[in-house]
Amino acid sequence: MAEETANWQDSNGATTQTSSATEKMYIQVYKSTDEVPCEVWFAPKNAEIRQPFTLTPPNPDFKNPKFDFINYSWFDLGTETQAQKIGAIADAVDNLKEKTKDVIQNNDALQQSLGSISKSQQSQSQQLAQMLQLIAPMVAQNAGGANNA
Repeated sequence: MAEETANWQDSNGATTQTSSATEKMYIQVYKSTDEVPCEVWFAPKNAEIRQPFTLTPPNPDFKNPKFDFINYSWFDLGTETQAQKIGAIADAVDNLKEKTKDVIQNNDALQQSLGSISKSQQSQSQQLAQMLQLIAPMVAQNAGGANNA
């Protein structure tokens, strides 16, 4: 197979000839910074790719992609996407508020139940103490009489 070549002139008028092999010496990379969230660049094929560059292409569905170098993934800065995320967060907050109300109500019910159990135990303890006060003298008399026989 014949090697393809292309001729072009630079700004000084010098003619340069390139081949398809020369074109393969560069790879496409993506630059992502706070100032420019996504920009296509070309780097030498043997270059070490470091931040703010990545080899990972952004999702084509993203309106305004930006690369997260901590999680090593692209995310969308698009206002529509952000609005959807804010809506989802607002729904989650509302859901948490409802669950918190339920937990508070359950906690109040448990507190009332524990209070009622505590009162019931106190009442039973008082009744038992009164019964023991009535029974103790009789037991003491019977026990004393049984020893005398």
